[in-house]
Amino acid sequence: MDNVAVVVEDRPGRVRVSSLGFAEDQELLGLYEGVPKTERAGGYHLVVPDRITLYRLPILQEVGPYASTLAVEDEIRRTIIHEVAHHFGIGDAELDRLEGRQRARR
Repeated sequence: MDNVAVVVEDRPGRVRVSSLGFAEDQELLGLYEGVPKTERAGGYHLVVPDRITLYRLPILQEVGPYASTLAVEDEIRRTIIHEVAHHFGIGDAELDRLEGRQRARR
């Protein structure tokens, strides 16, 4: 994976959350911004990096106040994998299907 910046912010702004169609009570753990590899034309170069943002406080809220370091790391890993999948053109519906299948194996 090249030309992708990964950044951490405390939380997304309200404008960002509402512009993505999320309800006010929904938490956004991460966000991919860019052009998925499946949608790039042949001359796609000399562009600003795509961006994956992890939102620290919602991730910590998701795992709970008494979560172990391992649980926090696992949620971060899941969030990164989810956003990287968007970079490779995998949409939310397909991710939900794949993640559901993986949970069933545990």
